[in-house]
Amino acid sequence: MPMKDKKYVFYIASLTSKVVLIFSATLMAIYLILPLFGGKLFFNAVVKCAGWVAIALGVIAVVNRSSKKIHIRGREYLLLGLAVIFNLIVWFPYPVDIILCLISVIIFLVSYRYQNPENRNRQNLGRHS
Repeated sequence: MPMKDKKYVFYIASLTSKVVLIFSATLMAIYLILPLFGGKLFFNAVVKCAGWVAIALGVIAVVNRSSKKIHIRGREYLLLGLAVIFNLIVWFPYPVDIILCLISVIIFLVSYRYQNPENRNRQNLGRHS
């Protein structure tokens, strides 16, 4: 992919993550402040909003490192993966969430392994020989 296209993709991902972060943090603040004015505390809604905040922060961190062509650390992948798995478990019913969790773990493992240019080149060389 040409570098100009990558910069555009990184820009869109970063912008989308920031919008999701602002929206979900605002909703979470509203749900936390609501009981002060006589409303009910919706714990489930607060947990879901916190999950989206975690994913947005993780995506922002990964996009920033990727756009600077810096190797993404394993703990960043792990934290983002745990946030995604947590959200999948919270949002989807039983059989679907397990399947989606397994798919996301496989995607995270493959993307972490092949983010290094040496691994990509080694894989490409193996295919052509």
